[in-house]
Amino acid sequence: MFFLFDFFRESRYQKEDVLMKKLLKKRMFWAVSIAICVLLGASLLWQILIQKQAVWNEAETIARQIQQIMQINEKEIARLVASLKDNYTVRAKAATYMLDEGMLDETDVEELRKVAALLQIDEIHLFDEKGEIYAGTHPEYYHYSFDSGEQLAYFKPMLADRELSMCQDVTPNTAEGKEMMYAITWRKDGSGMVQIGVQPLRLLEALAQNELSYIFSLMPVKTGYTYMLTDQTSGAILACTRREFVGKHYSDLNFHLINPVAGSLGYHAVINGEPCQAFFLEYAGRVICVYVANSVIYKNIFPTMIAIFLCLLLVCSMMIIQIRRYIDRMVLRNINQLNHDLAEITAGNLQTRVQLTGAPELISLSNSINVMVETLNNNACNLSHIMDSFSTLVGYFVWGKNSPAIHASDKLSSLLLLDVPMEKKLYENQEDFMRYLRELCTNPVPNFHNVYQPRLDSDYFIKVDIIENSTELFGVVRDVTEEVLDRKQLQQERDHDMLTGLLARRAFYEKMDKLFVNPRALGESVLMMLDMDQFKFFNDTYGHDAGDHALRAGAELLGRIEAPNKLITRFGGDEFTVLIYGVRNRDELTAYIRHLREQMSNAQTEFHGKTMPIRFSAGYVFCADHDCDYHEMLRMADVALYISKRRGRSYFTLYSASMDSLSFVSGVHSADENLPL
Repeated sequence: MFFLFDFFRESRYQKEDVLMKKLLKKRMFWAVSIAICVLLGASLLWQILIQKQAVWNEAETIARQIQQIMQINEKEIARLVASLKDNYTVRAKAATYMLDEGMLDETDVEELRKVAALLQIDEIHLFDEKGEIYAGTHPEYYHYSFDSGEQLAYFKPMLADRELSMCQDVTPNTAEGKEMMYAITWRKDGSGMVQIGVQPLRLLEALAQNELSYIFSLMPVKTGYTYMLTDQTSGAILACTRREFVGKHYSDLNFHLINPVAGSLGYHAVINGEPCQAFFLEYAGRVICVYVANSVIYKNIFPTMIAIFLCLLLVCSMMIIQIRRYIDRMVLRNINQLNHDLAEITAGNLQTRVQLTGAPELISLSNSINVMVETLNNNACNLSHIMDSFSTLVGYFVWGKNSPAIHASDKLSSLLLLDVPMEKKLYENQEDFMRYLRELCTNPVPNFHNVYQPRLDSDYFIKVDIIENSTELFGVVRDVTEEVLDRKQLQQERDHDMLTGLLARRAFYEKMDKLFVNPRALGESVLMMLDMDQFKFFNDTYGHDAGDHALRAGAELLGRIEAPNKLITRFGGDEFTVLIYGVRNRDELTAYIRHLREQMSNAQTEFHGKTMPIRFSAGYVFCADHDCDYHEMLRMADVALYISKRRGRSYFTLYSASMDSLSFVSGVHSADENLPL
């Protein structure tokens, strides 16, 4: 490979250039060689890890698909069994009805067989009250009883409860061992029982399809893949895509794990001497196993590595050629000029400017040196560069009190929403500039120091800090939009219930503290405490999602109160508070409460096909009737709410002083006196 690096010509310039080329040539050879080796090794490791991870993910997917198929089949069989039991119980009751109504002669076997055919059943047996067969479609079973075998003994509970009806799972019958399902029910007069028997062909067919061997026979299998189901306790192989393994034990396969702890790529295992990757998934006392041979996993890695090596070789060759041209034509010829210019600057000639050409890197270097020199000559420009490097948008302006013009940083115009013509005009006249700045800062943001909203129709906020001394005025403007919005978002989340959007308890107390500084200014007002009816039933029966849905519907119902001044709070759990204030008279307050109850009478919501009525029980107090703080009024409303709940559901109760002695001791005897609605 050395010929790839033998590209440096002898320098046309100076002897030092030739020495530099030779040094670069030697170092580049070793650097490129090491880089290729490292990249090949990393690529090989990466390919192995990717292949293992892909196979492990695929094996996990296959195992979970097998598990899902087994679960679906089990659920379908359970559903079918339940459906058949209901159906066969109905048929048993139909046969019982026909016997009880005298439509059949229980001693006529042929007539019973015709009825059995009509009801699409295989057997009818009549038991006496002691549990012995005395008649039916099969005389050979006469005198069998509940004590004649395990299958018949299943129905012994019938003797203890004459209201009971039973249906048996698929069970071999006592006499012939046929797979049957039996349903039994008492006759109306209690003189005996009627049992029907059916051979459930659909269920037997479904059970056959749920056989493990049938499930595994349906699975598509790639070359080198093996799917297996084993008993977790015994290690016996219950089903496998390789039929020769079925019925064997792990020990018969010469199976062992190389690493006993599963890593991110699964287990390394050996089956019959063949290395493979293994994945295990426990399910219902069994283990679903997926094995993939290593020969399948790694078969494409070697060709891939050859292709990667050739690509790296080609890329490195092209890179070396470009580096040679770059160093030979663009770098070395500029080094002497750069050294000369730097010597001039070091000597104190700050008017010197570096003018390098050719390589973009050298041009960038010369520009950086020139900027550095300019920075030394101009402190204001230096400050501008510092501020421009801030991660947030920051600008500044400064003007001497004896100068009419404004000196500003580049970003100030965008911060102050200035276009180019306005920027030029304002920067030339400090009075116009300060007038514009004052107009821009006429909307201060509450709870923020020196923060303003320039336009009310836009979520854009700036912070303006001004420092003034005897000779000049210096100002800094900063974009604080993100900071303000974040704090407002935090305040919104703190003060409002995330589920319903209503006020939270903390915000409720803060607003009540402000409102009740002067209670008389509230005018006619009412404070209500409400509890959602049947919320625990919704939550326990349909789940927490249904409970949350009901709470949101309840909050929406309370939000329909049309009072112009209202405070609605989720106080906690399914408890809400409502304050209506600033109303002209008591009749208007009563009308709002009555309207809420009218809307509540028809309020309901739908959740996954279930209709849930939205109802509240409430206690309320007219604030003007009591000379106390709102904490005491909350207690009064809570007492009235307790009485409403004691009375039943959906009651609204007005507090009275007598309730303090009656509500918790005497029940609700006087509650009607306080219910004007």
